[in-house]
Amino acid sequence: MHLDEKWVAKSKQFRPAHWDKPHTTVYDVPKPSPAHLAFHEDTFGVIIHFNYLTYLPPGNRTPDAVLDAAQFSPSSEKFTAQWLSLARDVGAKYAVYVADHFSGFSTWPSELSTFTVKHSPWRFGMGNVVADFLESAEEHGIRPGVFYSFHNNWHRHVVNFNATTVDVLFQLARFKELLDEFGDNPAAQVWLDDGLQGELLIEEFNKIIQTLENSNTTCHHCGSASAAHAVSWMGNELARMPYPNWNSQNQDCSDFDGNHYGSPDGTRYCPSHCDGVLNQHFWFWEPYTSDRRYTVPELLANYFTSVGRGCNFVLNMGPDTTGFLPKPDVERYLEFGLWRRRTFESPLIESYFMFYTDSNNKEHFVTTLTPMQTIGNHRYHLALEGLQDAHQLTIACRFLPTKSKASARVSYVAVHDWSDWLFDDFVAAVQNVTATMGE
Repeated sequence: MHLDEKWVAKSKQFRPAHWDKPHTTVYDVPKPSPAHLAFHEDTFGVIIHFNYLTYLPPGNRTPDAVLDAAQFSPSSEKFTAQWLSLARDVGAKYAVYVADHFSGFSTWPSELSTFTVKHSPWRFGMGNVVADFLESAEEHGIRPGVFYSFHNNWHRHVVNFNATTVDVLFQLARFKELLDEFGDNPAAQVWLDDGLQGELLIEEFNKIIQTLENSNTTCHHCGSASAAHAVSWMGNELARMPYPNWNSQNQDCSDFDGNHYGSPDGTRYCPSHCDGVLNQHFWFWEPYTSDRRYTVPELLANYFTSVGRGCNFVLNMGPDTTGFLPKPDVERYLEFGLWRRRTFESPLIESYFMFYTDSNNKEHFVTTLTPMQTIGNHRYHLALEGLQDAHQLTIACRFLPTKSKASARVSYVAVHDWSDWLFDDFVAAVQNVTATMGE
């Protein structure tokens, strides 16, 4: 029998019988909008936490903090180019700037308040971080988005949505002013921290979002906002998507639980994003946290448990009080970006099938996926099959460009987290097969 015939026969051996039966049931499934498709294509981005809270002592980032615009004092006139050039080099397609987080300080020269960058010493009150961010994003080919907090504005004594009608109208006007900074190029993403509450806020917010109806803007935590633009946070800040991820809901896109995401019978398409940090677990820069920095394997594991499960991966960046990202952080981002490119950019395997042998020496078929674009992309699929009873795992691969076939046979290691095991041992096994192909 020819090798190709053996290849097909082996894959059919374990195929469920119902696969060969004709399907007559027609399902009306929710479909992604153009904005959702753009969001999926982005795959990986960054969120940049740099605003007034950067200048508050970590233990004083509370509603009781003394707020003074003069505290916002970056030592450099312009620093956003570093953020966006690094985002590009790491492989991010978009960047979300946290323009305000709780304090109520405007990092753009708002006309609605005295608690703004215009009233700070930075650039003698002539600076505009949002405008600089947008300029740098365009220069480096990054889709820009914005993060905004409605539920807290400490400068106006708003904490957890305890806002008066005047406060709500103020927050809405300020948010509209922020979106106007984007001009004729709408934000790629609007990210609301903790969403929306209250009939007036939701009603008036939806009117603002409707002005973006013809754009590819997606909106996070927006509740009843346009279904064509809504996406959802997936429930933790660990870049770890609960599995399975259905990308559909029967409610609005803010609904989730800790064990799975969505429903296979959902009527509303809801793509999800997974956020994670570089230094565990800090969003804003803090001193003396270098020992909490994630390793490259840990960051890659974050990528596999987010993008590998159909979730958009959003990695945090936390510039320090100079306005720049610290050098050790920059080096780690670049290391991660390098290994991500090495893993995913060059196709290595054309096709493969996998089976495992249990403790009774019985073979079980795992899956067949053709073509296999990269090792890294399908490495995580193995972990989703529940191989706890596996005694030995066999991965039979057709490698590019020689079209040769070989099997990487790896002994099972008794660990509970197969994703960690596969990250180290599966890749090593495939690399060994690749290295010996020419012998």
